[in-house]
Amino acid sequence: MVEQRIENPRVSGSIPLQATIFIGFVAENRAAKLCHTVWRPQLFQYFGYQMPRPPSKPPQNNFFFKPPVNFGLVNEADRLFQQGLAHLNQGMLEQAREFFEKVVKLNAKHFDAFHLLGIIAAQGKAFEIADNFFEKAIKLNPNNAAFYCNRGNVLKELKQFESSISNYNKAINLDKNYALAYLNKSIALCDLQRLEEALSSVDKAIEVKNDYAEAYYQRGFNLTELKRFEEALASYHKAIAIKRDFAQAYSNQGNVLIELKRFAEALASYEKAIEFKHDYAEAYYSRGIVLYELQCFEEALASYDKAIELKIDYAEAYSSRGAVLVELSRFVEAMASYDKAIALNHEYPDAHYNRGNLLNELNCFAEALASYEKAIEFKHGFADAFWNKSFLLLSMQDFENGWQFYDWRWKSKNLSYTTISTDKPKLTNLDSIFGKNKKLLVWAEQGIGDQVLYSGMLDQLLTIAPSSQIMLDKRLLPLFQRSLTEGKYIASTTLVQDIEHDEHLPLGDLGKFFRTKLDDFDITRQHYLSADLSKAKEIRASLIKNKKYLCGVTWHSQTKRIGAEKSIELEDLLPIIHLDDVAFVSLQYGDVHEQLNNFNEKYHLNIQECLTVDNFHDLDGHAALIEACDFVVTISNTSAHIAGAIGKETYLMCPSGKGLLWYWSNQSNGKSLWYPSIHIYQQNEPGQWFDVVQKIKQVIQKKINEIE
Repeated sequence: MVEQRIENPRVSGSIPLQATIFIGFVAENRAAKLCHTVWRPQLFQYFGYQMPRPPSKPPQNNFFFKPPVNFGLVNEADRLFQQGLAHLNQGMLEQAREFFEKVVKLNAKHFDAFHLLGIIAAQGKAFEIADNFFEKAIKLNPNNAAFYCNRGNVLKELKQFESSISNYNKAINLDKNYALAYLNKSIALCDLQRLEEALSSVDKAIEVKNDYAEAYYQRGFNLTELKRFEEALASYHKAIAIKRDFAQAYSNQGNVLIELKRFAEALASYEKAIEFKHDYAEAYYSRGIVLYELQCFEEALASYDKAIELKIDYAEAYSSRGAVLVELSRFVEAMASYDKAIALNHEYPDAHYNRGNLLNELNCFAEALASYEKAIEFKHGFADAFWNKSFLLLSMQDFENGWQFYDWRWKSKNLSYTTISTDKPKLTNLDSIFGKNKKLLVWAEQGIGDQVLYSGMLDQLLTIAPSSQIMLDKRLLPLFQRSLTEGKYIASTTLVQDIEHDEHLPLGDLGKFFRTKLDDFDITRQHYLSADLSKAKEIRASLIKNKKYLCGVTWHSQTKRIGAEKSIELEDLLPIIHLDDVAFVSLQYGDVHEQLNNFNEKYHLNIQECLTVDNFHDLDGHAALIEACDFVVTISNTSAHIAGAIGKETYLMCPSGKGLLWYWSNQSNGKSLWYPSIHIYQQNEPGQWFDVVQKIKQVIQKKINEIE
C-alpha cells in the first residue's frame, strides 16, 4: 500500500492518501471564525481594539473511495481506470483526471470513474462540477454510502447545508457504522448552528469508532460553540491522546484556554502546535493573541510577523499586529498595518474599526468617524463600532446624535455591566411621567465616576418626577441624601423586584433627555453635591498647620489597560509640591503609606494622609476631605468627579490619546462643561507630563501671588 500526501494551503498539515483505503481531500468547514478579545478603554471610555480570536477549525472533510472487491483488468476501460488510480495515488491529479475521462467515454456507466472525477474536481474547488460527477455516480450506483458522503461534502462547500445533511443521512442509512458520515454531518449541522444536533452526531461517530481523533476534535469544536469550555478541553485532550502530533487540536485547545483566561497554558498549547507544524501560520497568529493578553507586546509582534511571513495575505494578523503596535506607541506602523489588512480585505470590519480607534487617538476625528462608518457598513449591527461612534460624537459636542448611538452599549459583548431584570417598561419619553406621579426607578449602570457625572442631571429629572428612586453605589448614598432632598436613594445591590416602580431608566440615559445641545450645560452652576461642611472644617484644621493653602492630590490609577496612561509619577509633580505656602494631602485611594513615607523622606517634603478618612470606602468622608482643600490637583479618577460635583476648584491632568475619556473633551475655555470648577490640562504628546505640570504650577503660583 502506497501512502501519498496532498498539501492543501488552506489548512495546516497534509492529508494521507491511501490507494486501497481512501483518497483524502481537505476542505475547511468554514471561514475562520472571528470572535473578539477586546481591550478597553482607549481614547474614549470604552474603546477597544478588536482582536480576532484564534480561528477554531473543525476537522477536515475527507472524500472517500473504496474500489470494488476483486477488482481486476477486464477491458480497456478497466485498464485505464487502474492507470488513473495509480496517478491519483501519486498526487498527479491532472493526469489521473485525463485517464478517468477516457474511462467514462468508453464506459458511460463506470460509476467509480465518475466518483473519482468528482473527487478531483472537489480537490480543485470546482464544487459544482464535482457535484455533477457525484450525482452521476449515485444514479449509476445508488447503494454506495461513500458517494453520498462525498456529495454531502461538496454540497456543504456550496452552502447547501440542508441538502448536504440529507446526503449524509443517506450514507448513514446505507452504513449504520459510517463514522466519517456522522462526523461530516456534525460539521454541516454546526454551520447551521444546530449545535446540539451536531454534538449528538459526532458522539455517534465516536460510538462507532472510539479512537477517532478527528471526531473528538470536532466534539471539542461543538462544545466550544456551546460555551461548554471545560468539556471542550476534555475532548481536545482526548484527541491529542489518540493522535500525539495533532497540531490543530493543540491550537484549538489553546483557544479554549484563552476563553478560560488560562493564558500561560494557552501559550504552551500553541507552542506545542508549532512544534508539530513549523509552518502553522494560524498557530503563530494565535500565539500572538495570547502574548498580547499577557502584555508581552514585543513577543506578540514577533509572532504576528511570523504568521504573516508564512501567510502573506493574512489580513487578521495585520489587524491584530496593528493593535500591538498601538500598545508600543508605534502609531505610524500601526496605521500601515491596518491599511494593509484593509488592502487585503476591503470589507474587513474589524480592521476599519481598529483604524478608527487609532485615528481617534491621533485626534483625527473626521477620519475616525469615516472608519467607524466603514466598519458598520461591512458588519451589520457592529455594536462596538456604533458605541465608539457615539463617544466620538459626544466628544465633538454633537450630543443629539451621540446619545442616539449610545444605546448600542447594551448590545456590546464587552459591556462590563448588564441591564436590570424587570417587566416594567423603560422610559423613552418624559411626557409619560410628567405630572403623573409615576414611580420611576433610575439605576446605576457604571462605576463611581460615571454615576457622579450623570447624576448632575438628577435635579432636572426630580423636578419632573420627584418620587423617583435612584439606585447608586452604597458608598455614595450619604453624600446624595444630603445633597438632593427629592427622590429616594437606594443601594445598587438591592434586588429590583423589591423596589416598587412603574418605569425604569439607566442613569446613563439622562443625557438624551437633558444634554442634547451645548446650551443645555449650565457653566455658571457651582455644584450639585454638598459635602459635610462640619467634618471638612475639622479635617482642614488638622492638615493646614502653618501653611496658607491646602491642596489635595492624586497621581495613580489602577484602571486596567489605561491606568498607566492616566497615571503620573509623584516625582513629576515635584514642581507643584515644592510650592511655598501650600500643604498637600493625599486623596489617593489604596495603601500609599509606604510610598509617601519614602517620597517625603527622599525629597524632604510632607505630603500628608488624612487618617480619619478611608478614600476608597468612605466616599462621604472623601468628599469632606476634598471640601477641606482650597484646590485639587488630580488625574482623571473618582476624586476628580467628586471634586467637580461639589464645586471644588480642580486642576485636572489628562492624557493625550489613550486614556482620555470622552466627557473631558466637553470644554468651554479650558473648563469642563460637566463640572465648571474643573480646569482641564491635557498632554501635548502621549506620556509627556512636563508641560501640564508647569502650566498648573504657574496657575497656582499666580493665585498665591494675587492673594498675597
